[in-house]
Amino acid sequence: MEENLAISIVTLCLTYLVLVGGVKIHIDRDGIIGSTIPSKDLNMTIQELIVQKTGDGDVYDCVDIYKQPAMNHPLLKNHIIQMEPSSYPLDLDIQSILSSNISESNFPDIKCPTGTIPILRHNSSEAHMPNGGSQEEVWPSFSGDNFVRFHIRWVDSSNKPCYDFNCPGFVQVSQLAGIGGRITPVSVYNGPQYIITVMLFQDRKTKDWWLARLDKSSAIGYRPLVYWPSKLFDTLQEKATYAFWGGWVRGPTVSSDPPPMGSGHFAKEGYRKAAFVKGIRIANKDNNFVNPNVGKATTVTTRGLCYTVDGFGVLKMGMHVFFGGPGQCPN
Repeated sequence: MEENLAISIVTLCLTYLVLVGGVKIHIDRDGIIGSTIPSKDLNMTIQELIVQKTGDGDVYDCVDIYKQPAMNHPLLKNHIIQMEPSSYPLDLDIQSILSSNISESNFPDIKCPTGTIPILRHNSSEAHMPNGGSQEEVWPSFSGDNFVRFHIRWVDSSNKPCYDFNCPGFVQVSQLAGIGGRITPVSVYNGPQYIITVMLFQDRKTKDWWLARLDKSSAIGYRPLVYWPSKLFDTLQEKATYAFWGGWVRGPTVSSDPPPMGSGHFAKEGYRKAAFVKGIRIANKDNNFVNPNVGKATTVTTRGLCYTVDGFGVLKMGMHVFFGGPGQCPN
């Protein structure tokens, strides 16, 4: 049965891209915003490569955490890996999140040994890497299939776009998170809806930037996945100056034959039918979660006949917006 691409995303983050998105919310603001655990176990050398295979056929290598691509970055020579942030942003109403009536989608079930992290073997030998943030995306030329997958991307100091482990940059700390892996289940049009809850924030002590996701088995409700060490940044040492959420599409035929975005239905159809982002909050300079300032937020769609934005506003638990469209529209 063909999967519906309308996986719904709940975000508690600073910079986040959703799905295969043209539509975005852009927010300018004035300020944003552990413990370091160098463990003897993390210095272990894996004598024999351990391989994990998921139920959907993906293959992961369990790689020594100190031999992951990030450690090849010249600025990370002799870097001591920080296994968790020294603190999290405050005023996070985790109980409200946990009590949500929308079910969470799952990452692949990877269980690498302590001291290792899973790295996906790609079906494609090369990829064109886009710019900025993290996302859920369908990208056949990269993954070799049409499944929704969880990717991480960013732009390095030379303005080179990087994707997952294609560049040395972020440091993965989770031995369970299969970056680039398939997300299941996904939302069904006018049926069950599923979400992924993530948080992107700065460690106030180390100035590193962390990506974490909701994990009900964790004492604090979140599980750290990766971080970008502060020494890699020129302009993000103290704060971010803007954040954006939304959807976008790309490819060699986007201009002449725009593909569907989200569920393939316009934003005005609303819940259970259009793709959405909800629970958007920002960590301010005092390390407190606050709702974004609606007066500083702008909704944009670059091709209004193809893709739309609707239902934009702020509730108690953050900003929300519906987006998407069928594509196949005139220039």
